[in-house]
Amino acid sequence: MHLSEDRADELRILADAGFMAARRELKVEVDLNEALAAIGDARLPPSVTAISAADAGLDRLRLLDDGLRDDVPGTAGWRSTPAEFTKETFDPPAFNPATYLVAVDERTGEYIGLVRIWMNRSGPRIGMFGVLRAHRRRGITLALLARCLGRRARARQPDGNLRIR
Repeated sequence: MHLSEDRADELRILADAGFMAARRELKVEVDLNEALAAIGDARLPPSVTAISAADAGLDRLRLLDDGLRDDVPGTAGWRSTPAEFTKETFDPPAFNPATYLVAVDERTGEYIGLVRIWMNRSGPRIGMFGVLRAHRRRGITLALLARCLGRRARARQPDGNLRIR
């Protein structure tokens, strides 16, 4: 169930009934040019490459997504079926292969991280970004994000803001 923070009466009733908040979302708007300037010239580390989700192995991408969700509050234990994942990932009109990138360890072929930006009619929205624990603190997420945002900037769409949820 999703309720916004401004629905205090419903939130109180649910809390009184024993429900607890498992996850909270934050909406932030970021100026695209400022974001690109702050990221700078972020590059993937040696032996890590980026591919589009459109070119990724579906089952391996799904398992990466499930693994990353284990670290997101309220989604631990999330497991999607191949059919669910395909529908939720590739069927929405917001899917853009240029703004859904997967980090691949070139030595092992393992999918180790991703950045997913949905290109919605109301403007782009970051759907998820992250790197598996064993590969963190190497700048992978920042480099993937820089690539996606750079592609977004080159697309010259009218909205200069990026919505982050």
